[in-house]
Formats: sequence, C-alpha cells, structure tokens
Amino acid sequence: MSLLSRISLFKNSAEDHKDTATKLLAIQTSLSYLPHYSSEAHASSLIYPLCYTLKTLINAARIAQGSLLLLGALFEHPCQTLPKLIEGISLELGACILNAMNALVACLIFITRSLVSLNVGYPNKAAAEAARESFIGKVFFDIYNNAEEFLYEETTSLGH
Repeated sequence: MSLLSRISLFKNSAEDHKDTATKLLAIQTSLSYLPHYSSEAHASSLIYPLCYTLKTLINAARIAQGSLLLLGALFEHPCQTLPKLIEGISLELGACILNAMNALVACLIFITRSLVSLNVGYPNKAAAEAARESFIGKVFFDIYNNAEEFLYEETTSLGH
C-alpha cells in the first residue's frame, strides 16, 4: 500500500472517529434528563466511562501513528500528503478531545440519569403500552429506545 493511500485511509478513518464521537456526545446530552429505559440499560451504562477512556487512548495512539506517517510524508510527495495528513491528525485530535469529554459526561450523566430513574422509575410495561397507543407516544418510545441502543452499540465498540 502506498504512502498516499495510507494517508487517505488515515484521514477518512479520523473523520469517522470524530463524527462518531460527536454523535455520541449529542445523544448522551439529549438523554441526560430521562430515566434509563430499563435496568439492563442502567447497568450497561456503568461501562461507558471506561469505553470512552479506552477510545481516548486509541485516539492518542492514532495521533502517534499519524506523526510517524508525517515523517514519511516529508520525503515522499509532501505537497500532496502533508495537507491530508495534517487534517487527519487534527481530526484525530478532535476525536480524542471529544472522547475525553464523553468520558467525563458519561460519569455525570450516569449520576443524573440514576437520580431520575430513582425518582421516576423505569418506564414500566403498562405505561409504555399506554403511551404507545398514541402516535406521539409511539414515536417518542421508538426514538428513546433506538437512542439507547445506538449509544450502547457505538460506545462499546472500540473500532470507532
């Protein structure tokens, strides 16, 4: 694989990492005032800060990888490779900062959502079914459940 294709792959991957970190931060903050959907979602949210910390470390390792690519880019097509590489490193740095923020926010939101869950309780099946009878309730519960599932899947997968 040529250096130019590795740099393009690095930049595209860094852009995906930043976009995923941004989406996860937005979802976390939008769910901050809602109770956990279920006790399983509540328990699984305990590992979110750890996952975000690992993602931050992965981003730091990818920044180091970009720095090594920078050494090669200085000697091989610098006019083509350096702008892409610097953009990729800055995107990866942004993802690293966002994932560090996600780790902090995950700790705070675990506390707020736990307090709301203690105060209000988990949405029980009877209330959920009654709300699902109305169109607005159905849309809300579908969005709510999908957001919980997306947050779990994307947070626990360390590939992004």
